[in-house]
Amino acid sequence: MFEADATVLPRLMNCNGSHAMGGALAPFISGGDEGEAARYAAAILASGQATSQQLRGTKAPNGFFITDEILENVAEYVLAIKQDNAAFNAVWCDVSFATDRFKLTGIADHISFVGATLYIDKLVFGWGIVEPKDNWELLALAYGWLQRYGANAVVETIVMTIHQPRPSHVLGRQREWIIEGKDLLNRYGRSISEVLSAPSKTLRTGAAWCRKCPALKRCPAAREAAMNAVDVASQAQNEVLPDEMLGQELDALQAASAAIENRLKALQDDATYRLKNGAVISNYSLGSEETARKWNEGLDPSFIKMLTGLDVSVTKMITPTQAKALAKQNGIAPAVIDGLSRRDSKAPKLTRVSANDLAKHKMKGN
Repeated sequence: MFEADATVLPRLMNCNGSHAMGGALAPFISGGDEGEAARYAAAILASGQATSQQLRGTKAPNGFFITDEILENVAEYVLAIKQDNAAFNAVWCDVSFATDRFKLTGIADHISFVGATLYIDKLVFGWGIVEPKDNWELLALAYGWLQRYGANAVVETIVMTIHQPRPSHVLGRQREWIIEGKDLLNRYGRSISEVLSAPSKTLRTGAAWCRKCPALKRCPAAREAAMNAVDVASQAQNEVLPDEMLGQELDALQAASAAIENRLKALQDDATYRLKNGAVISNYSLGSEETARKWNEGLDPSFIKMLTGLDVSVTKMITPTQAKALAKQNGIAPAVIDGLSRRDSKAPKLTRVSANDLAKHKMKGN
């Protein structure tokens, strides 16, 4: 039986052959250990098991400390997810299911079913931009929910939202994609079942799914794409491009840059591994450096003060976003906190966005 995790579907659906290249298609968590800790904190806060003050400085199950930055960003996510008047509402919801030919494992950060609308929410703590549109992981989570819990549910609309608090994006920190329930069953769900039932060996490169592929360093398609990208990036241009051609050129060079960067990172990791095991690689060696000094495990401010007389603790206010989440838990209108705080504008950053999404964003603002 073929088994896959929902987090690898964006790679597997676009490059069926990735499963045959060796290297386990392990679940991918945006933000690594910090991202997993953020998801844990979000689940605890959203379910009301603890407050941000109680979580601050504690360890998530993976051993990563819950920091102020995590709590700040998670509080905004908790405020945004749809939980009121829900017939079904769950955090860290297991939507895994199996057929006689495949097993798909999936854990949704948050799912709620309100009226005839199914809401799928994913917290993305990494810096790499993740879009909700045509996101196979979100589609798999929605499909899994229907298989496990929605046998008798009438789902007319599915709203899939990416909550990504860290990187700047023209469409904001919460970006949603809406489809009809019948499209999930008749189009996307069918595609997922077909690919997982009989995945082909066809390789197809793309920046989004090649970046974390364990087989990237030995993938012939990736090697060819990287070399082609060098040719594209090396061509001289001595002209003033019209606006439309400028956008096309940016797209081409972004793709070329991503192909080279992904390939370079994979080969750097391979070279590092080989050098650690005694290989000799021309022009390269391993350097070493130390991190900034940090306290030994098990020490706390009271112990340091007892030994040295120094007070090394820090006391500060929680952030306005954390205060809004706390206000909501205590029946206080979050608008009160809005009146006591502000948002400053950041410097504009060039971000790629489709014409349809940009038009929707402009209409929403009017």
